[in-house]
Amino acid sequence: MYLKGEYKSHLGPHEQCPDHCTVFALSDPHISELSAACNHEHSLLCVDCQNIKMVLEGIREKIEDEKLDLTHDQRERDMWEYEHAVVEIEAWKTHLLRAFHQDLARLDALSSLNEETVIVINDWAMKFLPMRFRETQSQWFGKRGISWHFSAVIHLANHPDCQCTTASMNGFKIHTYIVVLDSCKQDWFAVSCILEEVLSVVKASHPTVTQAKVRSDNAGCYHCTALLTTINNSSNRSGIQVKRYDFSEPQAGKDLCDRKIAPCKQRLRNYLSENHNIENARDIKEGLDSPPAMDCTRVAVCKIDSSKVCPSTANNKITGILKFNNFSYDEDGVRVWQAYGIGEGVYFDEFEAKQDVSGLERDAEWSAAIEKQRKQAKPKSNGSTRDPGSTYSCLDPACILTFDSIQDAEDHMDTGEHVFTPENEKIYDTVKRQWAAVSTTVKGKNETIGEAAYGEGQGSGATKGWALKKQKAALTRVFNEGTRQDKAKPAVIAEEIKRKFSREEWLETQTIKGFFSRLAAEQKGQVVEEEFFDADGQESRALEREALLQE
Repeated sequence: MYLKGEYKSHLGPHEQCPDHCTVFALSDPHISELSAACNHEHSLLCVDCQNIKMVLEGIREKIEDEKLDLTHDQRERDMWEYEHAVVEIEAWKTHLLRAFHQDLARLDALSSLNEETVIVINDWAMKFLPMRFRETQSQWFGKRGISWHFSAVIHLANHPDCQCTTASMNGFKIHTYIVVLDSCKQDWFAVSCILEEVLSVVKASHPTVTQAKVRSDNAGCYHCTALLTTINNSSNRSGIQVKRYDFSEPQAGKDLCDRKIAPCKQRLRNYLSENHNIENARDIKEGLDSPPAMDCTRVAVCKIDSSKVCPSTANNKITGILKFNNFSYDEDGVRVWQAYGIGEGVYFDEFEAKQDVSGLERDAEWSAAIEKQRKQAKPKSNGSTRDPGSTYSCLDPACILTFDSIQDAEDHMDTGEHVFTPENEKIYDTVKRQWAAVSTTVKGKNETIGEAAYGEGQGSGATKGWALKKQKAALTRVFNEGTRQDKAKPAVIAEEIKRKFSREEWLETQTIKGFFSRLAAEQKGQVVEEEFFDADGQESRALEREALLQE
């Protein structure tokens, strides 16, 4: 529960605990441009973080206790599950810290908004399956989804070019732009064309705007070299220059576009229930434009001509692009960071290719922006404590704010700042006081661990049997057998590996599944040689994807 809720309230760039200091945790020790020095010492240890480590160590000691009535195989299984659970807990902790720090990019973008700047958040909605008011069983099968892309544009509520009179409780106004396409490959070129189109429409309705800061998730069509090296050139044709592109932390929860997609889906379900059919992109536009109007939502039907893509964009290179999450553009190139604002960043320039033309064509013009009148949000209290009378709470489990209406709650999640610690509860001060009482004991334990880690008997790390064939050769053999007869299930193979190999060579079901997918991609109709693949261990899906892209 500590990691799920209270941990985020301890994080910050100036914390003296190394588990909580985001600058210390996210600085790259090998690349000076991606590292920053802290102006404080890390002389404190968090009692709660230490308690987690002590509990995990206690579980290990219990499993290794010879007094516990376990067979050798049971002990090996329990130890393997324990080690993987520890890795997952540590990965969760690092994920929470990265998500907290990466959200600072959103907050800084909102705080720096002016009349010349907008924020654009992009996301593809799940493809919409065509539906009829009444359809036969045969019509229900074999449907082909319709692509639709959402762009949420945020600007100041008092923008001189905006005709809307109402605003969110945080002083911002959000316009939603939906591009619907009957047939579309959801790649970087489609995203580039759609973003250029949206910026052109924004420029037409808001002539004062000259700059945009873009955000999205880490889908492959966004987080790729081709888009990130050509987006500045293509956006300039719209009259609005992209100055920044920030990616959210993967699996960090729903974003603004997700909260715009949900009511649109409900609107289409209501439209279908009124004796209408939704079978193509134009039907989706008619359904979304049907009364009552959706607040500041505009829809257009478009198509993408993929023949206009510049093939030489594949020659543009940003080495290790998947590890970079923040991009800042100027006239000559782009500066990138692993973590937001940490270090001076790495600069790339002289890209070979640019996307000089757009491949987007409108099939149906943009609908008019209609403002839905609503009751003005009342000023809220500081939110330092939870109000039992309030109905709606923030979806972030660590945020303590509650709201009287769903609209206020959505405004907070869209453009607000989370409050993790009540003002009348200085949790970290309590941690500091507790640490002052036990600092000597904890420090002594650290010294003992350090001595043990560098004791005698430390070799090169090689172990007996290191040159033997590893488990991936056996996996390749199982895969080849599956091409000739029944395919094996990864879950079954994972259990067989536990019986045939030592604990250090056991693999998770997801790892085996990903390895089989890699073999299938490499195979291309030919049986793969068992010696072809290197025995690596636990590869994450992100690294698998990066390896495939590099090959």
